[in-house]
Amino acid sequence: MASRTKEKDPLLEALKDAWPKSQNVISPLIDPVVDRDLVKRFQADPILFIEKFLYIKTKAGMIERLTPNFAQRYLYSEIQKCRAAGKPVRVIITKCRQLGMSTITEALAFTWARLHRNTNVLVVAHEREAAEKIFDMSLLYHDQLPPWMK
Repeated sequence: MASRTKEKDPLLEALKDAWPKSQNVISPLIDPVVDRDLVKRFQADPILFIEKFLYIKTKAGMIERLTPNFAQRYLYSEIQKCRAAGKPVRVIITKCRQLGMSTITEALAFTWARLHRNTNVLVVAHEREAAEKIFDMSLLYHDQLPPWMK
């Protein structure tokens, strides 16, 4: 009787390699249950994924790891409150300039799409140029991922 080998999921393999070994979460021999648990951990806490894998372009033109600021973390906490209450997430951010709201919103959308199969994300803005700028953030997020995660 021929044995069937399970094909490895490249995303799960990437997450295993990137996860800090110092946290003793990953052992050298990983079974499928741990893989699912790791993805679920990132799904439950997308900020963790964002901090580990996403990069932004600064105003000075440098590429740096995305580390959410206070305002971005506050927005995320409000999103989590809606999700915990079982309500749809509806957030209106008025006249917010230079706090990184577009950056964190796009990072969360990108992370959601990356960690949930068969997901689409729609970028909407008041002008085409603004939508393209936001979309360019997703392209940068993708381009800066390690090759084994793309």
